[in-house]
Amino acid sequence: MGLSSSAVRAALPAGTVLHNPVTGEYARVVEHTAERAVGELLVVPGGAVAGPHVHPVQEERFEVADGVMGYRLGDHRGELRAGGAITVPPGVVHDWWNAGEGDLRALVTVTPAGLFAGMIAAVWGLAVVGRTNAKGMPKLADAALLAETFGDEIVFERPPRAVQRALAGTVAPIARRRGRSVTGDVMRAAIVPGARWPD
Repeated sequence: MGLSSSAVRAALPAGTVLHNPVTGEYARVVEHTAERAVGELLVVPGGAVAGPHVHPVQEERFEVADGVMGYRLGDHRGELRAGGAITVPPGVVHDWWNAGEGDLRALVTVTPAGLFAGMIAAVWGLAVVGRTNAKGMPKLADAALLAETFGDEIVFERPPRAVQRALAGTVAPIARRRGRSVTGDVMRAAIVPGARWPD
């Protein structure tokens, strides 16, 4: 709570590499300004985002450089190959995964940047420290803290948004009083040396 966009930009400048060992995702920050966050995304075969979600105020654009990206955008399902792109408007539920046999590589642009990169670091950091399920979804107390801290960046499709808000208002304060956080050390846990970027 109280995380600023300038603090997120300072913590995750261009060149920062993040890794989620549970979902098989890597990201390298290319540009991180108040206007937008741009990152290279690499997803190993079988890898996927933690689950269907919405970005309430941000547009997200995927430009596939290599591999096959399976996706769900609202009720539409499809695949993108190298050279393909898709833009996800704010408020539209979406999901994506590596649908190919090799690595998926894409450029992802989020506008405006807000706390988006911090949210990615928090969710992936939770995976690093063992506070997610096998698909990379945060456990209850951490989901409540994520909803409280990053509610403008991400809302998972399930549980319903009203339940997530209720958790943020009731469970998150209890989790904080018990010393739990999804920022700071958790966000830093997702950062790996640049040499770990798979070439």
